[in-house]
Amino acid sequence: MRHYDSIVFVGDLCVSGEEAEKTIDGFDIWTGLRDAFGQGAAIVANLECPITDSTDATPYKWANLKSNPRLHPVLDGLAMAVLGNNHIGDFGVTGVRSTLAVLGSKGLPYAGYGDSLTAALAPAFIDVNGKTLGVVSLCCPTTNGENLATHLAAGVAPLGMATLRQAVEAARDKCDALVVYMHWGCEEAHDPAPDQLRLARQAIDCGADAVVGCHAHAIQGYEQYRGGWIFYGLGNYLFKAGFAQAFGNNGEMKRIPLTLRPANRESLAVAFRIQQGVTGCRLALVRIQPMRYADDLLPRPIAQSDLTFDLKAANNRLRAYVGSNGGEMTNRSEPVWLCQLKSGVLAYWYAEQSIVMPFHRRLEKLAIRMAGKSLRLIRRTRARLKSAKVAAGIALKWRRDKQRLPLTPAHRELYGIIHRLTWRKLGRFPDLVDCRDFNDRIQWLKLFDQSEEIIRCSDKVLVRDYVRERVGDRYLVKLYQVSERFSGIDFAALPQAFAIKTNHDSGTVMLVRDKAKLNLAQAEQRIEDALGRTYGWSNGEWAYSCVAPRVLVEEMLEPLGDTPPADYKFYCVEGRVKFCHFIYDRGADTKEQIVDPAGNDLATELYPSFKLGTGFSKPALWQEMLTVAERLGEGFKCVRVDMYCSEGRIYVGELTFWPMAGVYEGDGQAVLGTLLDFDRTTVKPLVMARCRG
Repeated sequence: MRHYDSIVFVGDLCVSGEEAEKTIDGFDIWTGLRDAFGQGAAIVANLECPITDSTDATPYKWANLKSNPRLHPVLDGLAMAVLGNNHIGDFGVTGVRSTLAVLGSKGLPYAGYGDSLTAALAPAFIDVNGKTLGVVSLCCPTTNGENLATHLAAGVAPLGMATLRQAVEAARDKCDALVVYMHWGCEEAHDPAPDQLRLARQAIDCGADAVVGCHAHAIQGYEQYRGGWIFYGLGNYLFKAGFAQAFGNNGEMKRIPLTLRPANRESLAVAFRIQQGVTGCRLALVRIQPMRYADDLLPRPIAQSDLTFDLKAANNRLRAYVGSNGGEMTNRSEPVWLCQLKSGVLAYWYAEQSIVMPFHRRLEKLAIRMAGKSLRLIRRTRARLKSAKVAAGIALKWRRDKQRLPLTPAHRELYGIIHRLTWRKLGRFPDLVDCRDFNDRIQWLKLFDQSEEIIRCSDKVLVRDYVRERVGDRYLVKLYQVSERFSGIDFAALPQAFAIKTNHDSGTVMLVRDKAKLNLAQAEQRIEDALGRTYGWSNGEWAYSCVAPRVLVEEMLEPLGDTPPADYKFYCVEGRVKFCHFIYDRGADTKEQIVDPAGNDLATELYPSFKLGTGFSKPALWQEMLTVAERLGEGFKCVRVDMYCSEGRIYVGELTFWPMAGVYEGDGQAVLGTLLDFDRTTVKPLVMARCRG
């Protein structure tokens, strides 16, 4: 491995055709670059053609480029060759093998081509002042749809969000600094396509230190993102080709001379150094040097002011686009290419070819934006009208219900919440006077059956004291730890398997079967998010808002089979079990069955999404379960007591006072509502005020 003190990236390098061969033969094309950056600079270029004397060109391709093997001394100035481009395969496997043989004879590493997708995505390395620089190279399908590597075929590395992440993440830990060299963009354009911006940010986000690109045959703007430099188009360091070929509909070929505009003779040479920082190495930008070559094909440094276009203006357009389209930059979905058959060959290009849109496209986008705003305005207006209609309906119903129910001004907020909830979920208001079904009775309980004991039993930690007082410790799952924050959990003291829960909400449960495999960062994020969230109030489940959020760690009871233990949910009215909701075979085929205290099937459902089962049989501990449920239900108008059996023991899960927030769908809840025949002639004073203060 050669050793260098800096790295210089240049753009396209291609010397093709008899005229170019005669002009350049015997000349050193790197003299101007070494004069600018010194003899110790490692030069990395995109080798835009195979080095071969093969005549077996790719049929029907617009331009097949190659360089005569006798010009191989041109490569002596390189430290690495980038092959992930649209011309390296122009002369098939023979041309590629010839090129790799030349590179191998000179000891030059290369990136971007391989016998498989994995090999093509692999990085190449060079030593820079004792540090390892890695380079990965990918080629956009818009530049080359015919020579892309797959898991079964050789070719260049295809550029996409997924392949880019795969390449960067695989290379990141193998080097001190990593650069992604992209072959992308639209030819002759000084402004990148929007997808280029998204792809470049993906590379930096995945761990690349810088991104450089080429293919446009013109210089494109550059920017810095999260400390990483992105050069969208370096231009042609040296590109001299002879002819292209075009085909008519009858297959007749015509040779077309390839001409170069002044802008096609200009490029940027970008120099970096690897610097040691406090937390690791960083890639520091040293210099940006514009270059130009004339008819003698010798690139020379020039001033930025001598460029044929305004590079500063291009960078300003780039900054303006990023500033006004920040949301689009975070989109990590795969680019969608447009495709069309041209001369019998599929051609691909970007859906949006430039960040600077033509006038008609700007008008079109403006029209779409205005139409979107109009549609959003219509939707908001409809929503406001609907909300106003609902609010008017609630106000009218409040006045009527006050005449027949013990409602006070203190009930008004909760009254509105439960009415908006049932309207949103069920399309109707609850009947709090006659309580026609299950849902109506649950909403009545929220308003008129409040107590400190309900708050206590809604807390998954404090309810353990309630269970202990009523039926004893033997029905409780073993509790390992309780903490106000996730950081307070002592994982070293925990067994291998356990369950992590929050005490104030529903659904925040993490089953950990092997703590060594637990992703602590993800677990902490989930638990802390739950601890910081107010739960229940928006559904009228007021008691949860009174619970001080904590995290608890319990014993995890392993299922005896492939599915979790069956759930037994006992619905108790004033201390008497009215029915049991039996849920089993949880998973893709979850089943439910409603039975009375004697175990008789009531032939109705509560969750329409579950299958109606017939697998219930009274467990040996059935009578004991009924007794425990009724003892825990004493003193409450209505409560659901959740239990399950494991290895011959009964465990109490939790007490629930407003199942499903009282918005069950289907006909089953209407049938079961008649069983919730609790006393509605007596009410309790409100205690929810402290939950809101």
